Amino acid sequence: MNSSVTAGGAERLAALACERYERRFGRRAAAVAAAPGRVNLLGDHTDYNEGFALPMAIDRRAVVAAGPGGSERCRVVSLAMEEEAEFALEAPAAPGWGAYAHGVAIELAKLGDGSAPFDAVIASDVPLGGGLSSSAAIEVAMCLALEAMWGIKLDPLERAKLCSRAEREYTGTPCGLMDQLVACRAVAGAAMLIDFRSNESTSAPIFEQDVAIVIAHSGVAHALGDGAYAQRRAECERAAALAGAASLRDVTEADLNLLAACGDEIALRRARHVVRENHCALHGAEALRQRNYEWFGRLMNVSHASLRDDFESSCPEIDALVRNALSLPGVLGARMTGGGFGGCIVAMVRVEAAAGCVERLIAFTDGNRSSCFLAQPSAGAALMQF
Repeated sequence: MNSSVTAGGAERLAALACERYERRFGRRAAAVAAAPGRVNLLGDHTDYNEGFALPMAIDRRAVVAAGPGGSERCRVVSLAMEEEAEFALEAPAAPGWGAYAHGVAIELAKLGDGSAPFDAVIASDVPLGGGLSSSAAIEVAMCLALEAMWGIKLDPLERAKLCSRAEREYTGTPCGLMDQLVACRAVAGAAMLIDFRSNESTSAPIFEQDVAIVIAHSGVAHALGDGAYAQRRAECERAAALAGAASLRDVTEADLNLLAACGDEIALRRARHVVRENHCALHGAEALRQRNYEWFGRLMNVSHASLRDDFESSCPEIDALVRNALSLPGVLGARMTGGGFGGCIVAMVRVEAAAGCVERLIAFTDGNRSSCFLAQPSAGAALMQF
């Protein structure tokens, strides 16, 4: 991975992308778009169960500089991968990182007559393999840049659905809608409480003079396409069917007793997690609105225990990192975040203790300074003037 794109803000990333675009393709980019990564504070594995989640966009972004193609094929350069993907727009998406861009282009081309081959450069400082939605950031930034070029205008929900569909169909990842919806719709200074039945969202402010959000990578790469995520999703569907519910969103505490009587321990545990996690997300939004961060921290701890014990999506490295974070002064709560099976943890920390928390977690992760950072609640995707 090219370390030159691992730090610096959207403007720095845009400068890198545009400079490489001009050097590689011999002309200026026609459109530049940026989209954020996200961290989920509460509510994991609830989106595909029509439940509730409380994520926020982070101040790490993917930037896409794009323009009309110089040949009959599309060419996409990734600065992070230090590679170039080339494909025909109408051809099936080939496996690999290029499928994220190609899949979005295929889906967007279905919506208008202005689609044509394009060239693009992607620069991103969203950590790869951390469960922070690096792929969704790329998809949404690519979609927004191509919309500007092809004269197509989607609203944020339409854009999120298109990008989620592209990831499922062209990369084989059975993702929900959360990552893309946050990238499209986030509000600076706030988390988003999302209802995945209606796809409506409301904001819950995070007052940065009170608390800080710390993200730390476990050192274990997070990969949703390796089968465990799909297995959990299938187990949730089985649990809903056993409970006679359309989705686990509709399962009650009484239904959990019925599942227990069925003797399917796996279905019971998966359903119990989703019921509990929906509760945590709903109450977490209220805790933020009340600035009751002790309550919020307790909900984070309950959520992690549920992900670890009932959903079984944690791992020893994640659990050790959570325990270490919770031992530090000023840490109110900590949990794994994202789809699980590796990736990152997120902690809420009193603002005066945040810098010390970061330094201690860096030391715990073998001194890797890129493994731990403060994250600010940031705005969603936008076109950039560059």
